[in-house]
Amino acid sequence: MRKHNGMRPQDVLILLKMVTLGEQPWRYSDIAEALHISQSEVAEGLHRSLQARLVDASKRKVFRASLLEFLVHGLKYVFPAQPGALTRGIPTAHSAPPLQQRIVSGDEAYVWPCSRGTLRGQAIPPLYPKVSEAIADDPDLYELLTLLDAIRVGRAREYKLAVSILTERIKGPIHA
Repeated sequence: MRKHNGMRPQDVLILLKMVTLGEQPWRYSDIAEALHISQSEVAEGLHRSLQARLVDASKRKVFRASLLEFLVHGLKYVFPAQPGALTRGIPTAHSAPPLQQRIVSGDEAYVWPCSRGTLRGQAIPPLYPKVSEAIADDPDLYELLTLLDAIRVGRAREYKLAVSILTERIKGPIHA
């Protein structure tokens, strides 16, 4: 058995994509194409997730409660983020859905730096560099990733609300 060298950011992205797909059948190539990563990255990510006990032996089912525990209690320590310089980008954390409708933040905005961005705010490095491409056609994945950023950088109120919404989304079906 290969040695486990820890989770990588793309592993979280892969698991969240699987959550958004729900019961839909998929192949490694489908995940790879949707996330703009290679099939080998998908295979390696799922192997690390198996070793971390976040997926079943078939690597087809996410252990949602375990994933949620990792995201809520470990993500900000394993993949921390610090707001940076002002830049144009894609809204994230409390500046994006679903938190933006519930939290009034005044002029403070967080963004993933991106030339196609629609908002000027403090730069938050995305969990994985290809996030802006991966979310282009996947609003569910986008919302999950923005909730993770609220956990990674949010103050107590944003953190608590993000955890609450993320819990609903991870434990239940994404598509209502």
